[in-house]
Amino acid sequence: MYIPDCLVEAMGYDGCSAVKIYSEEAIRKEIASRFTELFNEEYEKIMDLIEEEQGDCEEKDEGINPFNSANVTDYGVFLSFECLAMYCGFGDHLANHNAGDALTMALKRIRQEYPSISYDGYIAYCWSDVHDGDVVQYEISSKRRRKKGKGFIIYDFIGEALRKILEDKDAWEFLSEALLYQDENTLKKIIKLYHLYSKFVPSDAIDRIIENSKKADESISASLQEFTEALQAGEDIDIEDD
Repeated sequence: MYIPDCLVEAMGYDGCSAVKIYSEEAIRKEIASRFTELFNEEYEKIMDLIEEEQGDCEEKDEGINPFNSANVTDYGVFLSFECLAMYCGFGDHLANHNAGDALTMALKRIRQEYPSISYDGYIAYCWSDVHDGDVVQYEISSKRRRKKGKGFIIYDFIGEALRKILEDKDAWEFLSEALLYQDENTLKKIIKLYHLYSKFVPSDAIDRIIENSKKADESISASLQEFTEALQAGEDIDIEDD
């Protein structure tokens, strides 16, 4: 289940991108260090390629690297990233490649070196302020792609990002305005997402979304309330994509 674009936009330019590597305890520090090396190697290649194709690479000129950290945890290693979009010139044109390519290759190489590991994660960010915050998002996993509706993973880092939207004044102000322009189907997707992540967010999260919807169309709120009650009653309601 994808995150509705308006939620990613409310998270800010960097969005919410992270990967969890699962490994045995003895090699976790080694993996964190080695992945950092591999990502930086692949990122250098991408920057060189952009510079060769476009004549300039903003990230290379400015010394920008979207890789935040590789932290050892009780399950393995947690990798976090800022916006993975890359530019040529000075933000004027989006490059044909992005740091997501470096991430994919680094994960492939780390798994070749450590076959016992596995990983999964979610990438979501706004790649352009110029284009009204166009959103890129996808799931990333060492396992085969799951069937639609099966094996939904709850990512704690997404839960934290969803919580911050509601707690941060500017983020909520942005979202509450954006919600006024969403159709009923999208609002239901947002409600379902907050329901799935209920342990991470304030208890009144869904109520706030429904109440906000009344500003645009009061008739929708009754339908959203019924939908919410059905979810809370344990019904698994599939929402078709537009």
